[in-house]
Order: sequence, then structure tokens, then C-alpha cells
Amino acid sequence: MPETINPFGAPGDPMTRQRPYRCPYCFATFAMAGLRFSCDGGRHQDAGLFSSPLGRAHAPCPTCGVEAARPRCGRCHRYLPDRHLETPMLLIALAGPRNSGKTTYLAALFRRLDGVLADECGYAMTAADDYTRAALKETFHIGDGEPLAATRRGGGTHMQIVIRLERTPQPGRRFYARGRAKALTVVLFDAEGEDFDATRHHLDYFSQNELGHLAAADAVLFMVDTAAIPGARSAADGSLDSAATTSAEVVEQVTRFLRGPRRRRDDKIDVDAGLVLTKIDLARVDRGSMLRRPRPPVGYQANDRAAVHQELRARLREWEARQTERIIEHAYRDYQLFGVSALGNDLKRGEWHPERIHPYRVEDPLLWLLAKAGFLEG
Repeated sequence: MPETINPFGAPGDPMTRQRPYRCPYCFATFAMAGLRFSCDGGRHQDAGLFSSPLGRAHAPCPTCGVEAARPRCGRCHRYLPDRHLETPMLLIALAGPRNSGKTTYLAALFRRLDGVLADECGYAMTAADDYTRAALKETFHIGDGEPLAATRRGGGTHMQIVIRLERTPQPGRRFYARGRAKALTVVLFDAEGEDFDATRHHLDYFSQNELGHLAAADAVLFMVDTAAIPGARSAADGSLDSAATTSAEVVEQVTRFLRGPRRRRDDKIDVDAGLVLTKIDLARVDRGSMLRRPRPPVGYQANDRAAVHQELRARLREWEARQTERIIEHAYRDYQLFGVSALGNDLKRGEWHPERIHPYRVEDPLLWLLAKAGFLEG
């Protein structure tokens, strides 16, 4: 009798290639046979969840026979986003202690994604679900001098944003080159900053749900406050926050955990990593520095990316702060250094107004990952 294969698998499972789909919420991997359905319109809720007898993306209700066309994940039972089965997915995890600027960074990033970058790169951004739609409108709204909402706290909660990027026709551009994805689902997962406490065992930093999300990530962006780097702080303008942070511990703990489920034969972790220095505008550098030059408005440019990476390596050496970079460099399959500023200047919360906010290179990490994923030319 042939072996029965569970339609769900853990990240890194050798059978995953036979299950080409991933849920954007619980990250279970599955084949068509793993999809579940419910009677559309709820006319026969007592029918419960059912599967397609032919392993397709639709199935008839066993009670009334009406075709159900909205597939659900067979593990978490959430409805999958529209056209999700046709779209590759990129999962990005953000990791960093509280006050490292994750929430403010995401707010600035989404404003750029839905504005300047959409026109520049020729794509449309849409929210994949109601939670994301509400978060983009409420949590990440910057305007009228109102402060951003803090990262959601308590009970292992986290922020998980699911967006769909779809290329729009751009005559004369090469974005439709053969082999390039025309659409991409991007999931950004922000672990709860309060979970990072240096007095606890590294596995206690995360809930089981967060551990599963980290294990499934295609990339991890480690957020580090530039003001928390002693060398940069002493060379910065103004009075900087000298509160103790645990950015190095965060990198060490996440790396230690990922060495289990994502370790390759060459001992590298099969994940792309970015070390993102937030509030980079606070560090004093020469006017001719790459950290003062805006990104060329041509989408992703490999030469510009390489120049910024090398500049930051030199700065970290100057600040005697290369320990965290060395961990990432030796542990992950590929890594890059980024310098970003969500506000563009040292504004206090009451001063956050659209006219005073000038985000700097907040899109660089995502552009790099989109180019690696084949969505942008790179």
C-alpha cells in the first residue's frame, strides 16, 4: 500500500517541494489536497470544512452541491488571499529590541511602497486581508502631528502584514523579462519587542507561534538603533538615547535558533539577512558619504547597494561595532548592511507632521529582497 503523505510540512522538510504552496498566516506548506473549503455564504455551516475530491482550488459543498471557490488553509483554516495560489510568497521577519524603531520604520516603508516606489518601479500594492487593510490605515498612519501606535503587546502577540505587489504595464521597461514574477505576496512579521530580555533563555523570547514564523522566514531584518552604538553615539549630533539595548543578543538568539531548522550542509543558515541601522541620520558623517546620498530613483541598483554596504562596513569598523555584523556574515547565506531613517531628522513625537518627515532609504532592504526574489530587475 503506498505511503500516505501528510499534506502539511515544516519549513526545510525535504518533502516541501512536493507541497508548493504556503499559507501566509501560519506558513504551513501544502499541496492542493491540503486545501479546505466551507459553504459559500454560510448557507450550510453545519457542513463544516471539506476538501476537494479532485484536489482542485474549488470544491462542491457536500450538503447542497454549490461550488465553494474560496480556499482556506487546512491548518489554520483562514481564507487564503485572492489569487494566492497563483502568486509566489516572500516572508520577511523583523527582529529587534523595543525602541529599535521597527514600527516607525514600517510606517515609513509602507508610505514609500504605496507612493513613490509604486510609480518608480511600476507596480500596484494592495492589502491582502482586512487586518492588513486596517493596519495600513490606522496603525501606520503618519499625519496631523499624531504619534504612531506602538508595537502591539501582550501574550505573544505580533504584527503580521500581508500585501500583494502586482506589476502594472510599463511600455519600454524590462520589468516583464522572461522568468520574472508579475505578482508577489509579501508578508512582514514583526516579533514583539518586549519579548527580547537578556535575562531569559533564548527560546523564551518568542511564543511557539513566533518560533514557527521565524523558522519559515525567507529573510530576517535585524533592526539596530544607531544611537545605541557607543561609537556612533559619541560621534553623533545632539543628545542621543543612551538606554541599554540588546540588539546583539537578539541577533545571537535568532541565529542560534535558526541553525536548527534552516542549517545547510555548508553550515550556513538558508536565510537572507539584513543588518538595518535605524536613525542613521543621527550619526555624523561627511557630506560626501554614501550615507548622505539619496537612492537613485531607478528602482533597485546593484552598484548603489554595494557602495552603501561597503560604506557601512567601514563605519562599523570605525565605531568598533563589527561584532554583530561578523555574526551575520558568517552565519547566513547572504547578508547586507543598510542605513535608514524613518523620519529623516531627530523629531519628537509631537512634531511628527508630513511636512517635517523625510524618510531616507527606508526602502533599500525591501528593494534588495525583491530583486533577489526576481520581482525587480537587479
